[in-house]
Amino acid sequence: MDWLDSHGVAAGLQILATALAFGLAHSVWMLFARDAQIFVPVVASTTAMGGVLGATYLVGNRIALPVILAHVAINLVIEPGLLLSSITGAWNTRHVSP
Repeated sequence: MDWLDSHGVAAGLQILATALAFGLAHSVWMLFARDAQIFVPVVASTTAMGGVLGATYLVGNRIALPVILAHVAINLVIEPGLLLSSITGAWNTRHVSP
């Protein structure tokens, strides 16, 4: 975002670019789950999260610590469940026993 800012890119476009990069970077979840059906939901949700974290960075006067702490907190709360469900397929009702 700082690089974009140094090249005169507007704040809204900085957030959008960051959100898209964050979403695409987190599309690796599709590899863990081995199911292409989750690509859109994973990229959409992590793109939204990237936008929120990007906005937090701007609101926090471009200090990374609040964004890092928010990402760590999010990971501590939801990451274990995401990993477990993507590896076991528990998120997918087609793979859950009745």
